[in-house]
Amino acid sequence: MDLSLSVVLPVHNAESTLARNVSELLDVLPEIAARFEILIVDDGSTDHTEELAYELAREYPQVRVVRHSQRRGGTAALQTGMIHTLGDVVFVHDEASPIRATELRALWNMRFDEELIAARAEPPHRAVSSPARGLPPRWGEVAQTSLAAPGLRGTQMIRRRGLDELAVLEARAQASRHLRRHTCPQRPEPVAAR
Repeated sequence: MDLSLSVVLPVHNAESTLARNVSELLDVLPEIAARFEILIVDDGSTDHTEELAYELAREYPQVRVVRHSQRRGGTAALQTGMIHTLGDVVFVHDEASPIRATELRALWNMRFDEELIAARAEPPHRAVSSPARGLPPRWGEVAQTSLAAPGLRGTQMIRRRGLDELAVLEARAQASRHLRRHTCPQRPEPVAAR
């Protein structure tokens, strides 16, 4: 099975690094995935990031741009990226870290792990997975935002199918909790005295 890859680049005032990051991605992505896209999420930049992003999208068919008119933060940029990408696997790269081919390859090698929902590449370039079993309740709801949390650096991977499966399980669990709260316990039928 040939999985597609989406790379989300959330950026803010990144005119000095954006072209280099896209170029580095375009150098390595064809080696690891047959089908890929790069989505630049401009989070309300006030410099020339927007113009540069659209110029890169015109030059490279694999690059697309989505823009927030005002800065909304990393979590919103990640959510926008997840909505506007179609890849089976999504990499999210923070703008403060350099693109590392070793991280991208290590994460891509984990793409068929059925228990994997998300993973993060940490120096020294080892992949750390988050299996579905043993996760705290409602983890699927916060998986997208937890990967965009301040302080996380490098590249994170999200398996869209894993998130979708968790969302279904969590919806069922939530419905079950709701049903238990709103269902009256049945009373035993009175027994007639003889």
